[in-house]
Amino acid sequence: MESYTGTLNEAQMAVLKWIADGCPDGALEGYEHRVSAAALRSRDLVRISGRGKTWRAEITDRGRDFLARSLQVRTKSADTQSRSGNLEAEANGGPAPPKPAPARQLSPSEQLVADVIAAGGVLKVPYVRREGEPDYQQRLLAAERFGKVPRGKRLTSDYVAGHQEIRLEDAIEGTEVEARPVPVPERISRLHPVARRFRDDTDKHLVSRARLSRSVRIVHALATEVERRGWEISNAEGKTGGYQRDQWSPTNDGHFVVTIRSHSFGLRVFEEKVKARGAFEAETRSRASARFPQYLPPRKLARYDSAATGRLQIAFVGYGHGGRTSTFSDRKNWTLEEKLAELFRELEIRAAKADHRQAEMERAAEERRRRWEVAMDQARERFFEAHREQVLRAQISAWQEVGTIRSFLEALEAKYGDNPDSADWIAWIKGYLDERLDPLASPPTMPARPDATPDDLKPFLSGGLSPYGPPSW
Repeated sequence: MESYTGTLNEAQMAVLKWIADGCPDGALEGYEHRVSAAALRSRDLVRISGRGKTWRAEITDRGRDFLARSLQVRTKSADTQSRSGNLEAEANGGPAPPKPAPARQLSPSEQLVADVIAAGGVLKVPYVRREGEPDYQQRLLAAERFGKVPRGKRLTSDYVAGHQEIRLEDAIEGTEVEARPVPVPERISRLHPVARRFRDDTDKHLVSRARLSRSVRIVHALATEVERRGWEISNAEGKTGGYQRDQWSPTNDGHFVVTIRSHSFGLRVFEEKVKARGAFEAETRSRASARFPQYLPPRKLARYDSAATGRLQIAFVGYGHGGRTSTFSDRKNWTLEEKLAELFRELEIRAAKADHRQAEMERAAEERRRRWEVAMDQARERFFEAHREQVLRAQISAWQEVGTIRSFLEALEAKYGDNPDSADWIAWIKGYLDERLDPLASPPTMPARPDATPDDLKPFLSGGLSPYGPPSW
């Protein structure tokens, strides 16, 4: 076991001792100690498991060794100083007390997490960034990407009342995923169909001839692992453009589509500094047969992979990855094969986040529908109320008209009641008053509810809502 020779600040030492003591309850409050524990885990001094209420930490053999040596050094230093002081110890040839280890300065993303925790889980910062001020959104993305957020938590950002509000919330279910190794065979007797088509579709190759065999084995391992996990994988198809030509784009279409539940993710396999083979060779042929070579000279490089570096990569296609890792590559200290575990971990996290977004959208749509239905019910009540007012006003108008007609009838009878020529007209007026016009000729009842069309309800809806359906945003 290789001993840890670095230094820890006082807060990290306190957390390491607390973990070594079995994480006793009540000794540490809040989430600050989890930030320190994450830093200790990166040094292989502790192991962390679980999240939220199930969060657990235990000290490793390396951490126990470092703690014992640190305590021993501090004890010797304290004894030496108590006996004769620093100067006497040096004069007698004794060891000089070790200098206190300087506290490690937090990175910007770690400082953001610490500030949010210190603010009680909600940090308010300016929404508009001025010159010289921190870019809080970039710090948030970096904290998420590089694992600076306490396990079981996540950082979110929203615009609230003129400022940006950064919150420390529980992680989305399914995003706490461990990276599991993905085996890549050295020899394959029967290629996966996706890997076979990748190999044979030479126009879409973004890898050199020298690295083709290795890239095919990686694709075979990827496709096999995808199906083992119950997901789906297929070769990406280009979009058909004008003149029915296949318009395939490496960055937009990629080589494969991995589907997890209802979510699809495009991936492409490529080698650094290797051009798309089909497009390169087509242009090379076009230049070689050009009618006016002075305007379109032949290529100086005859091979699409002349500048190949040998470093293979797999990347998510498209844009807007939200600061998450989107490319996995060969590097000096690891190979792409070793990074497949992290690629699959990223796929699971993205699918879990997509599930969460979809559920949130469905909940928001259901809430919009519920509010719309409430607004429609209120609009119907307002429409019915307006209808009753119209009926009432019509009855009052008719009642007032009846009074006027009765006065006229009394004057008519007083003057021409004995005139036989007026008798029929006077009789009709009396019948009209009693049978047709007078609203009080019979007991009035509540008007029946009329059928309302969407256009009838539109004037009674507030907030610009449409009577034809709930809003889609």
